[in-house]
Amino acid sequence: MEEVFSSLVTEDAIDIRLEDMTDERVGELVSWMEKEGKDFNKLKEIDLGNNTIAGPDLSNVAELLRRSTKVEDFDLRANNIGKEGMFSLQVALVGSSNLKTLSLDSCSLWDYGAQVVANCAEQLPSLRTLRLVDNFITEKGAEYVASLIAKNTPLRELYVDYNKMGDKGIAHIMDALPKNKNIKSLGIGDNSVTCEGCTAIANYLKKSKGGVIHMDLSVNQIEEAGARILSQGLAHNTTLRSLDMGANPLYSMGAAAMCEFLSTNKTMRKLDLTNLHMGDEATEPICNSIKDNKTILDIVMMLNEEMDMKNKEKIAVTYFANRERKDEPKPSSKRVPVAVCAFLVVIILLFMASTNDQFSAYLPEL
Repeated sequence: MEEVFSSLVTEDAIDIRLEDMTDERVGELVSWMEKEGKDFNKLKEIDLGNNTIAGPDLSNVAELLRRSTKVEDFDLRANNIGKEGMFSLQVALVGSSNLKTLSLDSCSLWDYGAQVVANCAEQLPSLRTLRLVDNFITEKGAEYVASLIAKNTPLRELYVDYNKMGDKGIAHIMDALPKNKNIKSLGIGDNSVTCEGCTAIANYLKKSKGGVIHMDLSVNQIEEAGARILSQGLAHNTTLRSLDMGANPLYSMGAAAMCEFLSTNKTMRKLDLTNLHMGDEATEPICNSIKDNKTILDIVMMLNEEMDMKNKEKIAVTYFANRERKDEPKPSSKRVPVAVCAFLVVIILLFMASTNDQFSAYLPEL
């Protein structure tokens, strides 16, 4: 493994992915770094993702993290960490006061592991991004995540997509968000959200005076009724800039209902309607909703095979036309006072006369 270590370890980063690393081999890595005189305190990034590191005993990973006191990015995604493995790491994690990004996607954490992560993250003053995608986290785990949201004010990005939180779990998260206006990006896709969950999300969006700018609701179970509820919540929202609704069973009328908020919303920039089984009958309602919108920059409509290309183009032409009208330069209403202009002319003539006698004829005798 020494050849691997020497090629994938630099002064400030460890990037050892897809190398069948285990906790034992991480111990070998620590020993090799000691032998080579590597300074653990210079490490900013540790990426051990997509290996075969598995709990319950992760003492060597914990030792590497403990000694890397300046590390800012720690990535263990796609390892079988498990809830016991997280327990083994928690002391080292809490001591990582400079940590900004923690990636634990696909680590089989379940609810207890999510609880350990949340408890640790609450004590990390620099943490900005937390990834817990695909970890079998249920409603109970969502409560722990919600507690973290309420207590960790530095957190900016939270991704808990592809879990099993359900409507009630998502409601816990929505209830916590008003207590933390620093979270700007929220991923809650593929969490079995239905109409009930949309009500909690819409209530948050109606009251939001700051906070989430980007939200991912893709691959849920949101139908037409849920889309109408979301659209009502977004009608006068002034915070959200992009929303991903891709791969929800909205069909034509649900997609049209989802777009209704664009007739009044003035801040949305991007709306993703990928793979909604949207047909031609959605064209006119969507165009009517966006015809006067001056802020939407992109409506993604890929993989909607039921809609004719001409109708997709019609929707695109409608919002592009709005962008062009928005970008038209407005005539300036500011005018320079005549006296100022006259004064500038005199100054220019005086300067020209002082450098060339032939211009002195243009100056009045004083």
